[in-house]
Formats: sequence, C-alpha cells, structure tokens
Amino acid sequence: MKMLEKYHDEMLSCTGCAFCKKSYAVYAFPQKESDYPKGKIMLAYGLYTKELEENIEMVRALQKCTLCKRCEADCPSLIKITDIIKAARFELRTMLPEHETLVDNFRRTNNILGEENFERDGGRIVFIMGCMVKKEMKDIVISLFDKLGVDVT
Repeated sequence: MKMLEKYHDEMLSCTGCAFCKKSYAVYAFPQKESDYPKGKIMLAYGLYTKELEENIEMVRALQKCTLCKRCEADCPSLIKITDIIKAARFELRTMLPEHETLVDNFRRTNNILGEENFERDGGRIVFIMGCMVKKEMKDIVISLFDKLGVDVT
C-alpha cells in the first residue's frame, strides 16, 4: 500500500462533512456511501489499514469517478481526493487484468482501444471526445459537424 501511505494524514483529516456530496454529479441517484467522494476516502483508508479486504465491489466504487476534482473545490479540508482515489486504484490494479490490455494498446497505438487515431488537419474547431463518450459517437458528431459545414479537427 505504498501509494496510499503518503495520503495517510489526508485520509484521516476527512471530517465527513459531506460538502463533497453536493458537487458529485457523476451519478444522479447514488445508492451507497461509497458512491460519494468521502465514501471513496473511507474505502481507501480501509484498504490502506487492511481493515477492508480487496474486492471487486471496492474496485467498482473507486472507478465511479471521472477525477474532475469538483469535490476538491468544495472540500473545506483541502483534501486531494482524486489523488487518493488514483492511489487506491493503483493498489487494486491487479484485480482488473483487462486494464493491462488497455495500457498495452495505448503504448502500441496511443489509443486505449488499439485503433488508429482519428486525424483531420486544418480545422477551425478542435473536437475532443474525452474518455466518457462511446467511440461510436465520434462518427456521429463528425458527421453532424460536416453537415453543418463546420471545419473540425
């Protein structure tokens, strides 16, 4: 748990005030405390202290975060919540061997899907898909831009 070790004090400094809850817009109807940032800090601390066993539910809870840092902006204790989540994810990386495929794909093609990267030069607008959009949406959005006469890269 080397990665989490450096966040020990920060994990303990979470007061449970729940200010981070109000900014958590990833899921409209969270079901469990672990769906919220403070719950993820509690999971990370339990993982670090070995009070909690590694399990796939923990992995799933920690993956339910886009790392946008909105919760950090609302945290009065200035906790680096996303760094803690990333460290916990790293500690649990062996539970998701399929991620190794994504890493290998990225190293090989600069694309986690292992596909050729989309390139269009000279556009006036840059279209950045981000990581939360289905890859099929790229073609739909580009087609829409083309129909509208928008020069997009």
